[in-house]
Amino acid sequence: CVDFTKKPLLFWRKSAIFRAVNCVDLSVREGETLAVVGESGSGKTTLGRTLVRLVRESSGSIRFNGEAIDRLSSSGLKRYRLQTQMVFQDPFSSLDPRMCLLDIVAEGLRGLPDLSTTERRARALAMLAEAGLPGDYAERLPHELSCGQRQRVCIVGAIVAEPRFI
Repeated sequence: CVDFTKKPLLFWRKSAIFRAVNCVDLSVREGETLAVVGESGSGKTTLGRTLVRLVRESSGSIRFNGEAIDRLSSSGLKRYRLQTQMVFQDPFSSLDPRMCLLDIVAEGLRGLPDLSTTERRARALAMLAEAGLPGDYAERLPHELSCGQRQRVCIVGAIVAEPRFI
């Protein structure tokens, strides 16, 4: 379950608790694809943000490889985050407008300690080319792309570090 506290408009009233995700029980095995479908505001994005630990669950637990992620140390949480990624719904607002595509994709590799800057850049360039954005696309800014191209950059940024869960 994921709850948010809604602050009252008048200071003498109590805060209200809003349940964004109501106790979901699901299991995803390696190699499986799971689709979460629902109307706008049903909690799909909140569920995804909770699974990648951008939002904390209010109750229940999330397990990855048999380990509860709410009990991970800071180094364990860092390793977990390297293994999980999220592709956001709106490609325009999820890309930094000041960063070129090469830097956006290479950003996903910063957490990998064994890669040099040159190796990060080479891997990011290769992934952009694989997504149909070769050569001079690397230096372009997000506003210079079509919506479909921006979405491909978001997907490439999510998979460049080869996560186990997207």
